[in-house]
Amino acid sequence: MLPELPLPLPPTNLPQSSILLVPQGNLASSCDTPPAHAEELSSSLHSLLHKILKSQINKFSLFCAYDTDTLPSYNPEDPYSVDNACMVNSNPEMQDKVHTNPYFPYPNEGVLRLGDWYWNQGAQKSRESFKQLIDIVGDSSFSPTVVAHTLWDAIDDQLGHNQFNGNQPEWLEEDRGWKCLLVTISVPFHNHVKDPGPKNYTVNGFYHHSLTLIICEAVTNPAHVQHFHFVPYELQWQPAHRDHDVKVHGELFTSTAFFEAHQELQDSPQEPGCDLPRVIAALMFWSDSTQLAQFGSAKLWPLYVFFGNESKYRRCQPSNHLCSHVAYFQVLPNKFKDFLMEHFGGKYPGDVLTTHCNREFLNEQWKILLDDNFIVAYKHGIVIICCDGIKWQFYL
Repeated sequence: MLPELPLPLPPTNLPQSSILLVPQGNLASSCDTPPAHAEELSSSLHSLLHKILKSQINKFSLFCAYDTDTLPSYNPEDPYSVDNACMVNSNPEMQDKVHTNPYFPYPNEGVLRLGDWYWNQGAQKSRESFKQLIDIVGDSSFSPTVVAHTLWDAIDDQLGHNQFNGNQPEWLEEDRGWKCLLVTISVPFHNHVKDPGPKNYTVNGFYHHSLTLIICEAVTNPAHVQHFHFVPYELQWQPAHRDHDVKVHGELFTSTAFFEAHQELQDSPQEPGCDLPRVIAALMFWSDSTQLAQFGSAKLWPLYVFFGNESKYRRCQPSNHLCSHVAYFQVLPNKFKDFLMEHFGGKYPGDVLTTHCNREFLNEQWKILLDDNFIVAYKHGIVIICCDGIKWQFYL
């Protein structure tokens, strides 16, 4: 069974009976001291109750629960369908090929399994991998004739193709928005060395993007922002065997953390002279060491960012291009050890100082990423005119 998204919200002109009133905070303790007048009691109760609007229940008994004080102006999940939820590529020509042949770029399943055995079962073949090969060629559907006429080089070229082939590296193109800066750390030297005190050490080549620019590009892109969830909701399950609903965990924009951040933002005072609608832009960072060659120790630490406002089912599809490349973290070079030994009279000072310097080096790169523009946007929001022509104030 394929996943089914929560059904859309019902019309806004619903009778009051369809809207639930739920307590906000500790209702009993708040009403221990009765107000002097009935009007005050009514006002007090109203402030302690939240109106919750529930969507229809889908075939998995899932529904959305929205706070009616901040209902979304549109449903980001309307464009979803089984077709585009299972799509593997946004290229129309590629989609046609995939629909006609699910094993594309391989001609059939047997050739696909053979290619998988070659590429993914290790460079040094074992007895176990030999048994896997026998299973592949011994299958009744395996066709040696098709294998003999398969254009393996063309398949490898298709699998390895990317939009940068034949072009200069993307960070060397000025219009790509890449910046390259120096990173400097202060290295402490104790009193027992010949020249004590802090010494600066500088490394060149920290390539990075502006985070605020990435945010502006994302929310002004019609293909992306139409799927953004700016208003959080609770995804709940109504099981037949229980007498209460169960909260479902799965998306960032349905999480308690997102809801609390959104509510805190709505309850906070507006910026002076600004009455624009305020929303949360949730940034999700990812980084890991990437080995550059099969031999040697050369590696990079790329940093990527996703927007938690988008569904994980869209983020996990590479063809949607929702992953933004932010930076290449640098590591201290091998000659940094020579720098230390030079000041310590030819002796290596130990791993404690090296660990400290590596930590400071990474922190300095984060300071460059979280620049003044980012801090201002984090504290006071950033006003962006989206593709619908409406101004929004985004808080990171």
